[in-house]
Amino acid sequence: MKKMVWLFGQPGAGRSTIIRELYSNGEVNEVLDLKDQSICYADIPYDRNSLYSDFNTLKDRRRDVMVNAELFSQDNYEVLLLRGEFPDYSEAPESTINRIMEVYPEIKQEILLLCPSDLDVLMIRMRNTEWFQKNFEQNVRKYPMEWLTFAVKYMREYLIGLEQYGCTFYDINTTDGYDIKKHERTK
Repeated sequence: MKKMVWLFGQPGAGRSTIIRELYSNGEVNEVLDLKDQSICYADIPYDRNSLYSDFNTLKDRRRDVMVNAELFSQDNYEVLLLRGEFPDYSEAPESTINRIMEVYPEIKQEILLLCPSDLDVLMIRMRNTEWFQKNFEQNVRKYPMEWLTFAVKYMREYLIGLEQYGCTFYDINTTDGYDIKKHERTK
């Protein structure tokens, strides 16, 4: 069965690192039941500053994800990795993920939420990312710890809510390596 694996997390949570890990076909692949499966990655560029406010950017993001899903549905890869962004899960049930499940019900959707258990660690990592460094002073004011605490909580609650539509959800603590826990849905 084909799978789309969505990698969500705030900047600095470890999405790029886990993508490299998944390509190495190691322990993480075994825990996530991806061992020895052919994996491809859809690198869909976006401008983080306009992604949340510009309707055309949101529309373009959704279109690009849908195009990649279409190509994936027709090729020989078993797993498609995607760096998940806000427009991909917002506005459920009209989210991009829900749309893909409607159009491609044969493709299983898995959501990985990456986050260190210590948000101070995440704040340090986020501040060291390239996009944060470009406008460091502005970003320090725009993204304080209170924002990060809210953003992590909001993203987690929203993504867990997608389970009702058939997604599988994993919490991954990235403080030191990968502590992976599959979320058990309560009815």
